[in-house]
Formats: sequence, C-alpha cells, structure tokens
Amino acid sequence: MEEAFNENALPPAPDYSKQESWTALPNKKDFADLVPGKEELKNAQDFAKADVFFVHPTSYLKKTKLSKGWNADIADEIINQKTDNGAIKNQATVFNGSCRVYAPRYRQAFISAYFIRDKSKEKKLYRLHTQMLKILLNIISSIITMEDPSSLHLTARGPRIPLS
Repeated sequence: MEEAFNENALPPAPDYSKQESWTALPNKKDFADLVPGKEELKNAQDFAKADVFFVHPTSYLKKTKLSKGWNADIADEIINQKTDNGAIKNQATVFNGSCRVYAPRYRQAFISAYFIRDKSKEKKLYRLHTQMLKILLNIISSIITMEDPSSLHLTARGPRIPLS
C-alpha cells in the first residue's frame, strides 16, 4: 500500500442515522450482546444507566474487492466480519453488563497508515480521528437533547443517532 493519500478516493461517508452504520447498538442484536458461558454474567444493556462509545481498533489488514485504498468502506462485509468477530466480540462485550454499547462502523485506516513515516500519515489519521470526533459529538448532542429539550440547538451538527 505505497500509493499517496488521495482524499478524493475515500469511500462513502457513513450515515449514522442508519443502523447498518453501527457494528453495535443497544437496540440491535449484535456481537456486543454476547456474554461468556458463565451464569453470573448477563447482558444488562436494557437496564443500564450509562452508555459506552466503543471505537474498535482497525480490522483493515488486507485489501479486499471493496476496500483497496487507505480507508475501508463500511459496507465491506469481509472487514465487518473481522471487526464483529474480533474486537466487538472480544473487547466491546466487557461493557454490556453495565452499559449500553454503541460502536460505529467507520472508514478504518489501513494498518500500515500507523507505521509509515511521511507527511501523508498525518492526513490519513486526521481523517480517521475527525470522523470519530464527529460521531461522538452527534451522540453527545443527541443525549443532551433527550435530557434537556432547551438544548435543541445542539442537534444542528448532524442527524440524530437512533438511541432506542
């Protein structure tokens, strides 16, 4: 993966108002709902009083038919399966006994973006981090709006996230 970063070659941006843009949501059956086979452990997301925003590590380790550039397409089923069966199943599930788990699909940076030594690395990672910040701001503004109707102006940043 030696080609230069091309901002115009990015896959389509996720639409976080749609469930398919999330690998885990409290109201969706997903890998974050799993619990180990121990009786004392339960998925308590239905009763949780706190939310966790889980950003999984990249699963984009090899090019695929759909993802060939520096960022993965969120519709790439091969990468989504790796994410769901890996980080979501083995890491995000630790929170489901006490929190509602929100985990977005995002245009993951190709693994080598973390190891290259050039100026374009900053652009690649900036794009990824900017995307995560936008998602988090949407969630926070949606939660604040639900709690305090006088804060409706906060939702102007983007579409509301389906919280229930």
